[in-house]
Amino acid sequence: FAIGIFVMFIAMICFECSWSASAFMFLTPQHRGNLALSKSTHYMVGQGPFGERGDPQGGDMAYTDNNLRRQMEQYNSIRKIGGKDVVSDVYVRDPQYCIFWYAGKIARCTGTVSEEKSVARQWNIIVEHAARVRPIELGRKFSVLEIWTAPGDSELRISENDPTAILTQIDKLCPVEDVNLIEVGFAAEFVTDRGVGFKTERNEDGTPLKNS
Repeated sequence: FAIGIFVMFIAMICFECSWSASAFMFLTPQHRGNLALSKSTHYMVGQGPFGERGDPQGGDMAYTDNNLRRQMEQYNSIRKIGGKDVVSDVYVRDPQYCIFWYAGKIARCTGTVSEEKSVARQWNIIVEHAARVRPIELGRKFSVLEIWTAPGDSELRISENDPTAILTQIDKLCPVEDVNLIEVGFAAEFVTDRGVGFKTERNEDGTPLKNS
């Protein structure tokens, strides 16, 4: 009897896993992205396997599912109007090394917000995202991580060490009290299980290495 119960239990688990995999195949790309985002932030909002945690720190830029979605939507809206000129690529660096990890893109209302203020306003959500995507390389240095920017959509130029594509360090303490939430957006970079992420090795000042 006990063996029969065990076999039924295993069969139910297999059926559920099979159904979940099949259902995922029929999701639209948008719904798949939403599901991936939901899974990636599941343990960030106090719903992890170790029980409830306190509210995440960072105010309206705390690393939560809702805040990530909102900043992504605002990024898309701002870019749709302003094009590539309102976009900057963002990289995060452990100051102990000269490796800059690509973390995503920001968009801003250029008439009212500078690039520096756009990054500083979203500092917490950008840095925490990078630390969670690269837990080994960046996670342990969360409090001292640096953010650097590059021209929008310049990943190819950066990878080819184009001397005109220079990374610029952003001041974390830049005053942002006058920056409205709707004036900035952040499109986070997500790395799949098989992806290694994009990184670039540079000089301390963000310029390409001479021997690259």
